[in-house]
Amino acid sequence: MINETKTLTFDFVNAYLLNVQDGFILIDTGFSMHWPRLEKELLHAGCLPDRLKLVLITHGDVDHIGN
Repeated sequence: MINETKTLTFDFVNAYLLNVQDGFILIDTGFSMHWPRLEKELLHAGCLPDRLKLVLITHGDVDHIGN
């Protein structure tokens, strides 16, 4: 069950953070240069490392797998 979905916009690519019953699912990660912002967004949402259950990559382009 998905409780909430947050869209993370990084320049021209999006990542999505799904708050699910037992943690979080991150869909795509953006460019590596966006790591500080991605980390801030994860922490702000309460997604500490032990709560991130799955990272789903939609395809292998660097703008989706950079982190």
